[in-house]
This record gives sequence, C-alpha cells and structure tokens, in this order.
Amino acid sequence: IALLCYSCSITLTRKQSNRAESLEQTLKMMKRHDAEAMEEGTTALLNKTEDVEDPSKKNGPESHMRSVLKGVTWRCVASATTMSISYYITGEIKTALEIGFIEVFAKILIYYAHERLWARVRV
Repeated sequence: IALLCYSCSITLTRKQSNRAESLEQTLKMMKRHDAEAMEEGTTALLNKTEDVEDPSKKNGPESHMRSVLKGVTWRCVASATTMSISYYITGEIKTALEIGFIEVFAKILIYYAHERLWARVRV
C-alpha cells in the first residue's frame, strides 16, 4: 500500500509539474500574442490616422470672417444657455435677460484677461 501511495504521489507530482510547465508555456505564448497584437493594433491605428483628412487642407486655412462668425454664434448659444438657466432658476424673464446681458460683456472681458495671462506662460 505504501508503495502504491508513493507511486501515486510521484505520478501526481509529475502531472502537476507538467501542468505547471504547460501553464507557463501558455502564459508565455499569450504574452507574445498580446505584444504582437498590440504592435499590429498600434501600426493599424497610426496608418488610420494618416488617412484622416485635415479640414484646413480641404478648404484652405480658416478665414477671419469664418472665425468671427463662429465666435458670434458661440456667444449667442452660450448667452441663450445662461439666460435659459437663469429663467429656470428665477422664473423671471426680466432677471434672466439682465443676467444674460451682463454675462455677454463679462465673459468677453474675462476671456481677454485669460488670453493675456496665457500669453505670459511659456510651456
């Protein structure tokens, strides 16, 4: 019986060792596969970004008029949002319009100050 138990324990130890080696080989293969897949994915992503068209190349550089129009339309959207929120909170149209009026000029001045401060920052 002792010899049989000893034989079984050796067999189990060998099987565990073989499983450990097999698991180790599988892990190495997975790591290698992951590294290759990541490299292929990165290459594919880089190639894909090269295919994306730059809108400024299609229409040329953005014109001053387009920039001004974008600025004005954004200011209208932002002010309308502020007035809507003000009306929602206060329930008074007059107060909402007053806040919106003040906000337009305040944000222009704050943006200018923000730009001038950033002009001093060297990164």
